Amino acid sequence: MYEFVFSSSKFTHPVFVTAEKGANKVLKVDASDLKDGIEDMAQLTKKLESSRANQLLTEAKKHAKQLLQLDLTG
Repeated sequence: MYEFVFSSSKFTHPVFVTAEKGANKVLKVDASDLKDGIEDMAQLTKKLESSRANQLLTEAKKHAKQLLQLDLTG
């Protein structure tokens, strides 16, 4: 299982994504900043469900390096 955290200075809380390893399936999305916007949450969920775990991992590496100065390539 992969767990990704995406954050930005634009939002109060980060977005947490849990994806099943090997199945390329998003199991859970916690985006509490979007809790008041059901339409936004539905769009986010649809977009994440269409992504593959490999794409999420690639994006997580890129964002970790840019935002947190962490290298996740190991």
